[in-house]
Amino acid sequence: MLHANTRTTYSRFSFLNQLKRLVRIQFAAHHNSTEKLTFEKQPASWLFVNNTFGGLYGSHVNLELDLENRLSADNIKQLELILRRRGLPADLSSLVDDFTKLRALERQRNGLVSERNEIAEKLKQMKAEHQDHEPGYQAAAHELLTKLTSIKERIKDLQMIWDLEEQVMVRSLKLPNDIHPTTPDEELTVLREVNNLKGSTKTMSHIEIGKKYNLIKFSNVGPKAYYLKGALAKTELALMTSLVRYFQKHKFYFISGPEFFRTNIMEGCGLDVHNPTEVLTILDNVVTQIEPMIHLAGISTATFVAYVAKCCIGDNYLPLNMFSCGRRYQNSHLPGLYGANQATQVGIFSCLLQENLDKQFDTNIELIWNFLAPLGFPIRLTQVKAADLQLAERRRIEIQIYAPSLQKYIPIGNVSDLSDFVSRRLMVRHNQNHPDYRFAPMLHMISGTGVNVTALLAAWMEHSNTDLDKFHFLPLPV
Repeated sequence: MLHANTRTTYSRFSFLNQLKRLVRIQFAAHHNSTEKLTFEKQPASWLFVNNTFGGLYGSHVNLELDLENRLSADNIKQLELILRRRGLPADLSSLVDDFTKLRALERQRNGLVSERNEIAEKLKQMKAEHQDHEPGYQAAAHELLTKLTSIKERIKDLQMIWDLEEQVMVRSLKLPNDIHPTTPDEELTVLREVNNLKGSTKTMSHIEIGKKYNLIKFSNVGPKAYYLKGALAKTELALMTSLVRYFQKHKFYFISGPEFFRTNIMEGCGLDVHNPTEVLTILDNVVTQIEPMIHLAGISTATFVAYVAKCCIGDNYLPLNMFSCGRRYQNSHLPGLYGANQATQVGIFSCLLQENLDKQFDTNIELIWNFLAPLGFPIRLTQVKAADLQLAERRRIEIQIYAPSLQKYIPIGNVSDLSDFVSRRLMVRHNQNHPDYRFAPMLHMISGTGVNVTALLAAWMEHSNTDLDKFHFLPLPV
């Protein structure tokens, strides 16, 4: 007999099956390819909108990418080093040249606009003072109007600035975050390890265990579709309940976040929506107008970023620590539950002042470690190398569990330092009686996965299967 949670899980895939009749989801078939996707009627970016297209779709945010500082002569070598450490193209000469030209054109245009406004104000003042009745007014006014017309034409001729600005901003949005000094270059660093294996353990894979003992049903509803049965479904529910209580006990606010996100939120998180290995995209069959696309992510950084985007949070609410639990949608080449397109997990997130970033980062790591380490499984704490960081990350710590069937460690939790990368893209600020919130300081962010429950269940099954003739879950310490 199926547990109630089993029927719930099955209905999730029934919902997706219905959804696929209305939209085309870019799932595993596309994700096996490294080619970028192109989309009809989409701008180069939804975070930057220049004046040429301003009438078609409005700008959602004001970007503050700190380009004056990052592309300056003093810092350009450092930025190129960051790109090389991440394995990204490091030639920034054309971007620097375009940015320098853009700034020169902007200064020229601003000067003309200022001159135009002065002439217009002078004409207005002359008329207000009834100088139009004085001798010589017509000649003076005609001279000013002629000059005003000339300036307007020169401003119009500078409209090429919009195309150049778009080139600079779209390229700049692809520049990565800085790299934290502790991030290694060559290989990941193992910081801590418990219950490490002294030898290989005989076990079946969790896929074989699930089929043999009727704990998992893999379905043809969708790529890697499955639903849990019996004791496995009950265990998932018990784990989620324990995690909710655990994070609430440690003063994290429980929020219910969305699973679908618009393009600007995904771009704000540093994700490439044209890369099917990073983002699952839902496409309308018929595109009739220009608007952001919809992407399927589930519980992720985007969940929390969407909650705080374009907000100015009072300092007395900081640090703002949140968590959410539910489905996570992703692409992975790992087998079975380890690489499920739909996984159950808990996501955590912190908004805070820059001076408190390191302390909260360590706190979040300890929080996850202290939940997982006592469970008795072989786990380790590692720091990811620079080349494996995402665009928005300065550093990432992973909590990894040993997967016997794969004969390697896989991540089931992580903590990522985003600094103010996302805030600069999506206008997230903090304010303590600031006279103008538009110029308030940027908030810093820490994101992460508390626990990937689905992957933990798979490893738990394999570590419990020491007797190949029967199966029961390894009891956990009380």
